[in-house]
Amino acid sequence: MTNRNVIGGLRQIGRRTYRVLAIESSCDDCCVAIINRPNKNNAYLERHIKSTLNSCATGGVIPTDALTHHLSKLAPIVNEAVRSSNTDNDKISLICATQGPGFYSSLAAGMQLSKGLSIAWNVPFVPVHHMLGHLLTPRFNGGPRFPFLSLLVSGGHTMLVHSKSLYDHKILLNTIDISVGNSLDKCARLIGIRGTMLGREMHQFIDKSTPRDKYDFIQALDGYKKRVPAFSFAHYVSVMQRMAKELNVDLADLAVEQRQQIAASIEDSMFSHIIQKIQLTKQMHPEITDLPLVCSGGVSANMRLRQMLNDSQREVIYPDPQWCTDNALMIGWAGIEMFENEKMDSSVFGNSLTAEPVAKWPLDELVRPSR
Repeated sequence: MTNRNVIGGLRQIGRRTYRVLAIESSCDDCCVAIINRPNKNNAYLERHIKSTLNSCATGGVIPTDALTHHLSKLAPIVNEAVRSSNTDNDKISLICATQGPGFYSSLAAGMQLSKGLSIAWNVPFVPVHHMLGHLLTPRFNGGPRFPFLSLLVSGGHTMLVHSKSLYDHKILLNTIDISVGNSLDKCARLIGIRGTMLGREMHQFIDKSTPRDKYDFIQALDGYKKRVPAFSFAHYVSVMQRMAKELNVDLADLAVEQRQQIAASIEDSMFSHIIQKIQLTKQMHPEITDLPLVCSGGVSANMRLRQMLNDSQREVIYPDPQWCTDNALMIGWAGIEMFENEKMDSSVFGNSLTAEPVAKWPLDELVRPSR
């Protein structure tokens, strides 16, 4: 795709409705979306297809298995999405795909297909930061405006971010060990939960009448570390392992009711830790106190977390639960924001075909696409 052809495509987009093909392939979810952008004030989803690798047998996601899944599923899903949305190839005006962070091989599968389609269809390609996609998802429906706070809670990340603009994000809190999603998964496995998304399975395992204060787990970074501006979730896995050792029992062998009580208590303990650290950070940075809080990422679909955040924060904004886990809509929308922010400047995205996957990519190192 020559720079001249990019310019022509951009000029056409500037004059009419355009459609976006988006691909998310950072881990084990193979996702494709078609987004229609009729004007600057509206956007709607025409089609979304998602295929998730079944990793129950392995107890976790193996990168080579994820790559095999993407190589076998991604192209057929793109074909199905384009055909089923009544969208001819020449009506796709923009292609977006996750560049990172994530598994390098999984990212490469999505990016290489996107680049190939960009060349074949003679349309621009926009590589997107995965966490930026999560962060911007609520803006697909109109809000919030910058600046705002973002609590990103997933299987790979847990951080509080001060988002000042599309490319200006300051990480105020981060985890010093593992993410809340990872910790929930590990704790779920210890009490015998099985499935693909163990944290979600554990939440569904808890009965509505289950008391949530049966076990008083010690909080992470408590005592003299109480004012440390950081999250820590490996602590809760250790607490569960220590409980099993003290009881001299496999927690998975306990009665259902007791396992439900443990699950409810460990959830509340982790979520209380998150809220305490948010409150601490607001005390340390008074300028962010009144900013709205966006909560996104896979764990943001947890209704108990939402309840506790709503009870403790002034204004919390969430994506629809179906868009909390990894999806292609968030990648397409972030790509649209990036693309339109550059005022259709072809020099910004003219070299995107040389972009490479980035396995580790801190959000606060996000920069505007190079000119």
